[in-house]
Amino acid sequence: MNQKEILKQRIEEERQKLDGMLTEGKQLDEIYRQSVELDLLIEQYLDMEKKITA
Repeated sequence: MNQKEILKQRIEEERQKLDGMLTEGKQLDEIYRQSVELDLLIEQYLDMEKKITA
């Protein structure tokens, strides 16, 4: 599995974790931290895509 695929898998796992936290009614600070983590991974993925298409 290449780096891009690993990152996509990690994004999906973290998204599912965030969805679960929302469903379970976790504290907002926990949800926020998870959301920021997910955003950072998505940013890394987009940067990777940008380098490939540039």
